[in-house]
Amino acid sequence: MKCIIIPIYLVLSLLLWSKADAQNSKKEEKAQKKLEAYQSVVDLIESGKYEFQARKANPQRGRQIDLTTNPNYLRVDQDHLVADLPYFGVIQVGSLSGEGGVKFDGKPLSYDVNRNDDKHKITINFKIQEKGESYNCTLNVSSESNAALSISFVKRDRISYYGELMELETK
Repeated sequence: MKCIIIPIYLVLSLLLWSKADAQNSKKEEKAQKKLEAYQSVVDLIESGKYEFQARKANPQRGRQIDLTTNPNYLRVDQDHLVADLPYFGVIQVGSLSGEGGVKFDGKPLSYDVNRNDDKHKITINFKIQEKGESYNCTLNVSSESNAALSISFVKRDRISYYGELMELETK
């Protein structure tokens, strides 16, 4: 009876060991792909030429709004920022320009990039002023190019946008 049990035990041990080895290689492959995706996002941001396109807006007061059919963007071209995003929220002080969206075109007052390589996340903080409005922006980017843009104002309620980061197309 012992003669039969030992070979069966050996065969089962080999099968379990090979399955565990296959699972480890899949985990390593998945981790490698995630690291490569993060590195491509890092390279994109370090190039200084990228664009954020929002798919959803989340005003401070109210429900999430789908923006997939509404053209919108935040473009970064070295030290020049251009944004045209819709705004949904409360404006405490009226605008003389009559524009209700988030629109700016110029050089930021400050621009900082913070990388967390352990968590594969990048945070970009910048401030810009235009037409009497001050914009304090935080762009959080994950390794899959998913991004969240949060904008605080002096004269309006805060708003957040969720979308993706992509390469800026040069025309």
